[in-house]
Amino acid sequence: MFRHKVLLGIAAGVFTLAISGAPASASVLDFSQFGVMGGDVVDLGGGHVTGTGIMINQFAWFDMPIGTGSMAVNWFLDFDSDAGLRIYNGAGDDLLTGTFSSTSFTGGPLGMFGGSGQNTISAALAAFLMVDPGTTFDFAGFVVGLQQDGSNHYTAFSTDIGSTPAVPEPGSMTLLGLGLIGAARGLRRKFSAAA
Repeated sequence: MFRHKVLLGIAAGVFTLAISGAPASASVLDFSQFGVMGGDVVDLGGGHVTGTGIMINQFAWFDMPIGTGSMAVNWFLDFDSDAGLRIYNGAGDDLLTGTFSSTSFTGGPLGMFGGSGQNTISAALAAFLMVDPGTTFDFAGFVVGLQQDGSNHYTAFSTDIGSTPAVPEPGSMTLLGLGLIGAARGLRRKFSAAA
């Protein structure tokens, strides 16, 4: 009987998932630097790294409400490992702002900064992509630069920042919830009958 209740709860979850549609594909925003050099990365020591004016010349979006596409852009990335990052256009308008939850830096002739955290996009970019302007994204990215004359300065030549919506898709949450409800009801009845 207990197994029957658990299976019934799982079946209800699968049915809910089926009527809510297939699971959403992973939506991704990708900001990258391709085929150009530009921007300054500075290792300030002690794990503190900053970057300014790093060129972003490609923007791509995948499985967003607007669809999938890409375009050439003239945008820039600034970051501070102790604070966060921003991507902005030539007029200085923020397109994306975020905070770091983790960062790393490896120096040498090629310096590589990596970081991850959460970000939000501007109302204008959200309107273009047809998403809620309050949507929070998880991001991960890197900047690779060539060391300038053995100093702590690097010229960026490869950058990629990828962002995905931080909100779980509703069908999976419904399935999980209904499965847990079914399992809990089965356990409650099993222990009630044993008492």
